[in-house]
Amino acid sequence: MLKIKDLRVEKGYTQKELAEKIETSCKNIWAWENAKCEPCVADIIKLARLFDVTVDYLTGNTDELGAITNNVNYGSDGVVLNKEQKTLLSYFDKLTPFERESIMIQVKALAENKDKIKA
Repeated sequence: MLKIKDLRVEKGYTQKELAEKIETSCKNIWAWENAKCEPCVADIIKLARLFDVTVDYLTGNTDELGAITNNVNYGSDGVVLNKEQKTLLSYFDKLTPFERESIMIQVKALAENKDKIKA
């Protein structure tokens, strides 16, 4: 049994707010919460990240509450992520796609020009 409704209520989101956050419809949220259908894998992952729980917890495969951000151990280059990096990723996950793209442009510009910038 999916724990979407319990987690949504716990976070104080309406169905509309949740739908906007994971880029789906209110109709889908209602259907998932009322066991009329199940979300696709991509939406389950979005929900787990938003609620900061594991997919197993969200889908009812375990009652052990585990946070995804705490389970992130490695970056794309295999380097262990530190607490600051994990925190940054958790904030990034809460942004809209437009906000993420804006941040990525700024970070890329900073990284490419870091030698030109004097502290």
